[in-house]
Amino acid sequence: MEGDFKIIDKRGKRKEESKESKDSVVDVRFEEIVFQLAAVASTFLEEKNKDLKSAKHFIDLLDLLEKKTKNNLTQEEEKFLKETLTHLKMEYVKHV
Repeated sequence: MEGDFKIIDKRGKRKEESKESKDSVVDVRFEEIVFQLAAVASTFLEEKNKDLKSAKHFIDLLDLLEKKTKNNLTQEEEKFLKETLTHLKMEYVKHV
C-alpha cells in the first residue's frame, strides 16, 4: 500500500493565503466601489432590465455613501461621486 497516497502539510500556506486575501481588500479604491454601485443602478435603468425600485435603492446607497464620507474624500473622489450621482439621478428621472 505504500505510495498510494501522500500527506502534504499545508499549514504554512494557509497563513500566506489569508495574508494575501487581506492585502487585496486594502487595494480596492473608492472610485471602484462607486463605479460598481453605479453600474448596478444603471443596469436596472436599461429597458431590458428595467426595475426602478432596485435602481433607486442603489442610487440611495450612493447618496448615503456621499453623506457618510463627507469631508473624508479627496477632491477627485468627491467630484467623481457627485458627478456619478448627478448622472444616475438624471437617468432615473427620465424613466419615472
